[in-house]
Amino acid sequence: MPDDTRADFDEARSVLDLSPRSAAALLRLCIQKLCKHRLPGKDLNNDIAVLVKQGLDPLVQKALDIVRVVGNNAVHPGELDLKDDRATAAKLFELVNRIAQDLITHPKELQELFEEKVPEEPSVRSLSATRQRSEHRRPFKLSEIVRNQLR
Repeated sequence: MPDDTRADFDEARSVLDLSPRSAAALLRLCIQKLCKHRLPGKDLNNDIAVLVKQGLDPLVQKALDIVRVVGNNAVHPGELDLKDDRATAAKLFELVNRIAQDLITHPKELQELFEEKVPEEPSVRSLSATRQRSEHRRPFKLSEIVRNQLR
């Protein structure tokens, strides 16, 4: 998790028992910062929509939307009242971790592995770039890469 996001995540963890609403609001800020690592947008809802168009895993989209809506309702009048709902706020931590892994950690690990293991030959790099464009920048998960290599 990037340092700027980690600081907010740690702060959310420190206030969870005292104020689940505050923790939820800080976790919403975390996903907004995580999205900014992939997109320069200013509106979280639009950022999520762009990520979906780029092939974002539908489960990650749901996780983003859960944290976005719950965090938003924590600071604005809405149907959800988190004042005494520690369990919901605690679940958001798991979602933020999953989002960070799928948006930041796994792509970074794959890129590093690719750079380490794939030859620098232009033909290999060119073929890989062509495949990536044809998949509309759909992010792969490590499990998909391993499964494809076992075939």
